[in-house]
Amino acid sequence: MKKFIGAILVLGLLIGGVYTINNNNNEVHTASVKDPGGGGH
Repeated sequence: MKKFIGAILVLGLLIGGVYTINNNNNEVHTASVKDPGGGGH
């Protein structure tokens, strides 16, 4: 059971890391959160 939980945590970290990198490259997440109209660019 611990291996299963560990695998989920690792998967979450990987997905979270990719998500963060993509947002940093595109600056989509930050702009959309601060300004839904897209004026943050």
